[in-house]
Amino acid sequence: MSDPIKSYKKKGKTYYEFQVYTGINPKTGKPSKTRRKGFITKTAAKKELLEIKRKVSEGTYWNINYATDITFKQCFEEWYTLRENELKGRTLVLQRNHFDKLKPLHDIRVEKLETHDIQKIVNKSTESIQSKNRRLSLVKNVLNYALNQGYISKNPAYNIPKYVDHSVKEGKKKFLTEDELHDILEDAKQRNIKYYVLIRLLAYSGIRIGEAGALKWSDLKEDILNVNKTVTIDSTGIPTVAKPKTEQSIRTIKLDDKTVNILNDFKKLSNGNEYIFTGAKYDFLTPQNLNAFLRKYGINPHMLRHTHASLLFKAGVNPKVIQKRLGHASFEMTMDVYTHLFEEDETDNLNKFFESIIE
Repeated sequence: MSDPIKSYKKKGKTYYEFQVYTGINPKTGKPSKTRRKGFITKTAAKKELLEIKRKVSEGTYWNINYATDITFKQCFEEWYTLRENELKGRTLVLQRNHFDKLKPLHDIRVEKLETHDIQKIVNKSTESIQSKNRRLSLVKNVLNYALNQGYISKNPAYNIPKYVDHSVKEGKKKFLTEDELHDILEDAKQRNIKYYVLIRLLAYSGIRIGEAGALKWSDLKEDILNVNKTVTIDSTGIPTVAKPKTEQSIRTIKLDDKTVNILNDFKKLSNGNEYIFTGAKYDFLTPQNLNAFLRKYGINPHMLRHTHASLLFKAGVNPKVIQKRLGHASFEMTMDVYTHLFEEDETDNLNKFFESIIE
């Protein structure tokens, strides 16, 4: 008999999952199975598998009263406990924060939840399209768990579409032109030398703000930058320096001569600090510090990363090289995120092709 516990890879790490028969679902009258995943050891997965089998054999797996009365909050806590096996630090904190913002959902029994209830509550919880989509995704995941547990017979959030940022469709840019970047750098140079150097590094290296905040002077060797850690948020909500989530994020990046010279000049002002960029409360810089500064220009750190990618694409750099430089886990991620850069030039490129055709 084959082993029901299987291993799988996610972001370079090994996890374990299984699928097991759970008897007849009392709500549907049909045979059912449940799938559990995210276990960091095979032993933990086996323990959970045996516990489910025990409950099924004793007839206690399907607790009808509990399933009928379970609230969204209770279901979230069960789901969240399982996710702790798989997620760490900032991701867990964000999941909890999004859940807290959906308070009107907390005491509603999951079997009573309607699609329009979910849409209304998510809509009212925030103005941010990004946050709405993250909260909608959270609700879908929790209710998928409820479905697998037999608490509900269908997921009322399943067919709710993602929210669309119409400002992006209307042409809101995700990256800066070279002239726009130049103007921001010139202004930042007059306002704050630390942020001038940081903005320059982000725009011409493509590293993430968390990676920049965790950089030490020992990570800079001539024109090579070693990216091997990032600033993240631990399970208590405190910023800390840790390893990146994926193996691809650990990389070396070659810098242009001007950026290297600017960094070397900045080092003379560092007063022997271990970290290249220091923050207000910590020895290292947190993303919040730069975010506050960039609001003056109506941009954010990720826009500088997009700007770097756009400069690389327009310079004709091979997309596989761009993937490695940006630390993307997959080539598809590089292409999906920056497809709009190609769409801009689609007509011009077609015209060049048409003109090149020889009769």
